Amino acid sequence: GGYWREAESRKIVELIGEVRAADPDANIVVLGDLNAQADDASVRILLDAGLTPIHPYSPERHDATISHESGRRIDHILASPAVLPEIIDASAFILGTPGRPPGSDWRSTPAPAGLASDHYPVAVEIWIGDR
Repeated sequence: GGYWREAESRKIVELIGEVRAADPDANIVVLGDLNAQADDASVRILLDAGLTPIHPYSPERHDATISHESGRRIDHILASPAVLPEIIDASAFILGTPGRPPGSDWRSTPAPAGLASDHYPVAVEIWIGDR
């Protein structure tokens, strides 16, 4: 449930605070299947803590910015300010992989051949070292 994801996000923010206390310029990236959209409270907690979405959802580019067969964007890459200069421009993408037909119930429709997951991989290139 949402309350559990919100608790996880608050713990992540606490851990980020510990890392930043030791090194204010630490490169921090939170990424993966958050099972929440950008306007959900659990993601807002992370954004309010100063993380930036590297490949934000765009209604105008819906098909290119969804990350789940359900048509939602629930997989994210969120970066601290220190990481932003290291992001390679225009390198963020969501890898299109085999999926169920649009409009099908991803919970009950059998998976097609080649399906790795009901989530699509989110990716970005990050420069190793400071720029």
